[in-house]
Amino acid sequence: MGDLQVTTDEPETKLLYSTAETAALLSISTKTLREFVRAGEIVYVPLGRGQSKPRLGFHIDDINDFVRGRRTRECPPASTQMVRTASISKSPVYDILALREQRNAEKQKKKGKA
Repeated sequence: MGDLQVTTDEPETKLLYSTAETAALLSISTKTLREFVRAGEIVYVPLGRGQSKPRLGFHIDDINDFVRGRRTRECPPASTQMVRTASISKSPVYDILALREQRNAEKQKKKGKA
């Protein structure tokens, strides 16, 4: 009897992705990814002791959490129609133009009498 070989259609999953691989997954540059790391927005695993440019590893769960945390939805625009509401007020309503015409008429009368 031969050895039993199991094949799956699923690709082999990696434990940690490199900076370049993670940036490619997120469709961003490695520089932008490192800025997210410095800002504390994405979790990483340090892989070496480099001081100037340390090697970083990223777990797929942390990458997914980062994406989930940055998801946004635009608010729909406010309705363009304004709903007018009637207000009940005891104060009188003045027609400014009518008041102006009334004052001008009074001035003309005074000029005519003088």
